[in-house]
Amino acid sequence: MMISDDMVAQYQRDGAVCIRQLFRPPEIEELRAGIELNLAVPSPRAKIASGANDTAILAVTAMKAGRVGTGGATAAVLEQSLMAMRDLINPSPA
Repeated sequence: MMISDDMVAQYQRDGAVCIRQLFRPPEIEELRAGIELNLAVPSPRAKIASGANDTAILAVTAMKAGRVGTGGATAAVLEQSLMAMRDLINPSPA
């Protein structure tokens, strides 16, 4: 898949771009398993940026369980959390 100029502009404007079907299902499953492992057994260098009762964590957990959609208050909470993450990551030297 080619990255278009529009995608680059959207990333520069919004800090994120959704590229659908970029990964095949086996790749998604491998990534999901890796994330779950990292959450279950964090590295000694891991930095916990949120607690189990943070609203974003609760919203993601509910979405993963299929109990809510991505509209309304849930979307607002996730958007706010993602914007904060973007602000943390973008100035990172890595």
